[in-house]
Amino acid sequence: MLDIGSDDVARLDDVALRELIALLCEAELRAVGLPVTAVTWGGEQRAADGGVDVRVELPTAVARLGAFPRSIVGIQVKATDMPRADIRGEMRPGGVIRPSVLELIAARGAYVIASSRGSCSDTALKARRKAMREALEGVRDADKLHTDFFDRNRIATWVRSHPGMVAWLRTKVGRPLQGWQSYASWANPDEEVEAPYIVTDAARVFDDRQPNGEPMEVARGIDVMREALRPARSTVRLVGLSGTGKTRMVQALFDDRIGNLSLNPRHVLYTNLNDEPNPGPVALASQLVTEGRSAILVVDNCPPDLHGRLAHICSQAHCKISILTVEYDVKDDLPERTSVFRVEPSSDDMIVTLVRARYRTMSGRSAERIAELSGGNARVALALAEHVGVSEDVSSLRSKELFDRLFRQRNPHDPNLLQAAKAFALVYSFQGTDLAGNAAELPLFAQLAGMSAPEALRSATELRRRNLVQARGPWRAVLPHALANRLAAEALQEQSIEVLGVTFVEASERLLRSFSRRLGFLHESSEARALAEAWLSPASLIGDVAQLNELGLTVLRNIAPLTPLSALDAIERSLGLLNAEELTTKPRSWRERLASLLRSLAYDAALFDRAIDLIVRLAEANEEPDGSKPITQLCESLFQVVLSGTHASIQQRSQCIRAFLSADSPFRHKLGVRALRAMMTTTGLSSGYAFEFGMRPRDYGYTPRTVDEGLAWFTEALAIVMTFAETADPLGSEIKTLLAQSMRSLWHITYMRDPLLDLVVTIANDAHWPRGWMGLRLIQRYLEGNETPDISARLAVAIEALRPKNLPELIRTIVLSPGGAYPSLDDGDEDGDDAAPMASHERRAKQAQSLGFSLASDGPTLRVLLPELVQGAHGRQFECGMGLAEGALDRGAIWHDLLEAFCNAAPDQRHAGMLAGFLRYLKSVDADFVEAQLDAIMAVPELMDASPYIHCALGLDDRGMARLVKLIEARPESARFFDVLQYGGATAPVAAASLAALLDRIAVAPNGMRIALGILHMRCFHNRSNKRPFEPDLIAFAQTLILQWRPHNDDQQLDYRLADLIVACAKARVPSGFGREICANIVEACAKNHFYSFYFPRVVASLYKFYPMEVLEVFYGDDNIKRFTLGFHRDSENRDNPAGKLPAWAIHEWCSKSPATRYPLVAGIMPLFGKQEEGPVLGRHPIADEILDSAPDKLAVVDAIVEALPPTSWSGSRAEIIAARANVLREWQRHSDPNVASYVTKKLLAIDEEVAKLRAWELERDREQDERFE
Repeated sequence: MLDIGSDDVARLDDVALRELIALLCEAELRAVGLPVTAVTWGGEQRAADGGVDVRVELPTAVARLGAFPRSIVGIQVKATDMPRADIRGEMRPGGVIRPSVLELIAARGAYVIASSRGSCSDTALKARRKAMREALEGVRDADKLHTDFFDRNRIATWVRSHPGMVAWLRTKVGRPLQGWQSYASWANPDEEVEAPYIVTDAARVFDDRQPNGEPMEVARGIDVMREALRPARSTVRLVGLSGTGKTRMVQALFDDRIGNLSLNPRHVLYTNLNDEPNPGPVALASQLVTEGRSAILVVDNCPPDLHGRLAHICSQAHCKISILTVEYDVKDDLPERTSVFRVEPSSDDMIVTLVRARYRTMSGRSAERIAELSGGNARVALALAEHVGVSEDVSSLRSKELFDRLFRQRNPHDPNLLQAAKAFALVYSFQGTDLAGNAAELPLFAQLAGMSAPEALRSATELRRRNLVQARGPWRAVLPHALANRLAAEALQEQSIEVLGVTFVEASERLLRSFSRRLGFLHESSEARALAEAWLSPASLIGDVAQLNELGLTVLRNIAPLTPLSALDAIERSLGLLNAEELTTKPRSWRERLASLLRSLAYDAALFDRAIDLIVRLAEANEEPDGSKPITQLCESLFQVVLSGTHASIQQRSQCIRAFLSADSPFRHKLGVRALRAMMTTTGLSSGYAFEFGMRPRDYGYTPRTVDEGLAWFTEALAIVMTFAETADPLGSEIKTLLAQSMRSLWHITYMRDPLLDLVVTIANDAHWPRGWMGLRLIQRYLEGNETPDISARLAVAIEALRPKNLPELIRTIVLSPGGAYPSLDDGDEDGDDAAPMASHERRAKQAQSLGFSLASDGPTLRVLLPELVQGAHGRQFECGMGLAEGALDRGAIWHDLLEAFCNAAPDQRHAGMLAGFLRYLKSVDADFVEAQLDAIMAVPELMDASPYIHCALGLDDRGMARLVKLIEARPESARFFDVLQYGGATAPVAAASLAALLDRIAVAPNGMRIALGILHMRCFHNRSNKRPFEPDLIAFAQTLILQWRPHNDDQQLDYRLADLIVACAKARVPSGFGREICANIVEACAKNHFYSFYFPRVVASLYKFYPMEVLEVFYGDDNIKRFTLGFHRDSENRDNPAGKLPAWAIHEWCSKSPATRYPLVAGIMPLFGKQEEGPVLGRHPIADEILDSAPDKLAVVDAIVEALPPTSWSGSRAEIIAARANVLREWQRHSDPNVASYVTKKLLAIDEEVAKLRAWELERDREQDERFE
């Protein structure tokens, strides 16, 4: 599709050929960011030119570049053939070397002849190059000149590297790609591409990647968009209302007169879906990615679904294209990697400038009036201006009079056409081609307009001619919306609201959706509001929200902007009839869509309290506020200081948070904490929610505009903290922790530093607060640099006030801090955590051990702290336990107290770090005591599950292993506690036989197989990392364990570990029976639907690589089994075909036993067409020729390959993938066996025919999906 051949180059005339070569040179420079001013060309091609038509002079620092072998290149362009005899005459006319060639020799440059009519074989090309060198004979320093010859084949190849130039060339020779353009005046075809782009400070561009939502000037916005689009695999979306100049802005991205570092105009391909492009965007993108070509695709009027498919294609690993899509008024969710930019309606000043530039005779007052009525829509403004008479003053005309002119466009008044337009405008879009059949919608609009269906069709055609209706395939829409909304509002005034409502309710679901969407834009229409009120009444269309399906929810969302209060009443009424259990049974999508609508309703302060209450009820239905639940996150977003989407007052939101925290509900407590965290967050704020609500004017919600407003917001947040931090229950501790985590965020706000320090000191006065001190120390470590001396002094005083001063405070700060991640205790000892993490770790460990030593001699403090020290997985209990043992005078008594505290702790809160550290120290001091206590632990039920951890911490030996074996035998349910043996090389000192004995028992315990395999794998990994062999006893046990494993999809997390163990066994020369048995187990699991190869890609690949004969025999040797295993090799864009691991020797050895059937079978499963390592270009696997040459039935091999051409899993165009794969067979059209050559040719003809059909089907399907307005 996107291709050209040498014949296309040959069809260019003299001028076009020279332009082509010059533009290609410019494209090469643009591709690396060099100025195109390095290329000079011009003049009549056949005029005397000194022998050089195109000259390239690279900057001094660039010695050579891609197509340019030297920094200075002269290209002689010839639209004629240049045989050997003509070359000498060209370079030495009259026998005298051209001066231009002498200049290139002196500059050590290059001289190239480019001929569009010559088509050279390799031999002929060498002869022409030789002729060029012969022409230089006798010329001084001729060896310093590089010479080359480009025939039409090489020129075509050069063009193909710049897709935009492919489109340019095809257009030049009369073979344009339907609907696709190279760089041109896309926004206004009547203008030259060099027409100036009006840039004013009034236009606004928003980068939705930026959390603050601040607008950019157009020139800045263009530069930012360029950088977002420049890298390969980028996807960018430009959205904005119709008429805001989006297409012209896209064109400017490639204009080097605007901004900095414009994009390469020779790499861009542009289409407008209204032009019905063929190939479709998906097919073209697929081809470009498959062929590894670089390009920027621009798709105008691109709906969200099509954007999503293009973004998925663009995300492939070897993709070299970027995608820019353009659409108006889009609110749908987009793929995560998409960068979204929005164009806000232009200011009146910009539109005045635009109108007066286009219509120079128009007065300033008339232009201002038109700009005022356009509503920021440049397209409307220009359309109005077009129908104003020369020098006519329209400044005093009413809006209706001007819009009548826009509609009539100097045509006679046609009341029927106007009635048809009003009927069409009642919906967002309509099917505008069919007069009969299920898809026909024109008869309905004809009935509404009081005309026949053929008359409605003629009206739609006339409206399209006047550019008041746009078309995408069979679909039509009255645009721009400013006109459509006005017409629809008039239609509602002229028709019975009840009749209209019934008409569309009884019509198709699509029409009801479209009608409700148009209604949602008409909030100023009393008739539209009345219809919405009627539909929202209890017994009407959408009055019972609890029973709404997907269509009903869509209609509700569409019309809610008409009467937000009534919509909220309906939701509240319906949810009030459902209890929590009934809400839980509702589909998750129902709850989430309803919550999204409620968020939009919460925009108004008067509706906020009711809306938030309903949102929380929906969240409570079956959600926990853990950050992964969408309704909880939606609720949290309403409490951000910016981008909240609501104008609820500070007091409203504060009261709401207080109510959450005061409620008798753990869920609401957590929700309150999350909302308070959002309220105190000052950095990194963003929003993925829609802020639009019909056509109601809305912003991003309340944003503090002054210091006083910001101070009021954050002061209220701190007041909430103060209220609840004083409580003694766990909630108070959680609130204080939240404040500590938020300190650095709040510190960014300079006017909040004093209030923050006041609150921190107040809280700390009641009790020691380790996290508060740590929060302040982190602020001190990472000072902003804008602190005043007074605030720095206050910070230092607060830090000193909160500094831990006694043993309990020090232990709670250093030992019981999460992860032990506390700052340095000493101001002069900033420990360099960032630079030397290990040194910091060791220092903290020593501090914790020292505190444990001190604790041993402070009985009262020990008794108070023991319950805290044996709970929670903090960071330093182990070291503290060591110090406690070191300082203990009566070790037995302290050990007894430790055990008692541990056993008294809640089972799910226990942590044995103190016990393990205590025994670890004593192991080198009193080993007998330690062994006795380890034996005793085994008799205490509360301690048994901690035994594996304690033994690992002390270091495993024979006695420890014996205890663990007894433990797993006595308590098989404790297998999950043995997972600690996987970490830190815990099993390294254990004898292989002893480890195998323990793992054997763990494996048969409930859920023990995964634990045993994990421990064994880590032993294997540890040995390999330390360059130690995997012990024979463990290799033997690994075989046994792997064969005991019954493959199941639930074990997919074991894929890496199992594969590693299989490879270890294979490298240890384990007998082939092992591989055969694994394969047999997999086949058995496949028969039960317990095993899918895509869950275990590494296991499958390791078997194919290391046990190829067993794989081939077991997986493919029996027709009854092949049905389970043929899927193993199926291609996917996300995983490799494991059959590619099969070595050639194994293939030939296995196939030799039944070559007639097995060679075709292997040909069908091998990845004979795959991606090359350096990129996505398809190439034939080296084994393909071997298989074909070895097979007695070569045609059967071809059949097998052809059958495997269609992918089973793909994205983008299936036709393009098949076409690319088929290319790898084309070399066999010249096979030495004529039967093979003719058969491949026959097959390729059939494939090409099938690809053509598939392309046509995909194009039709894509058009059906993409050529819609909604």
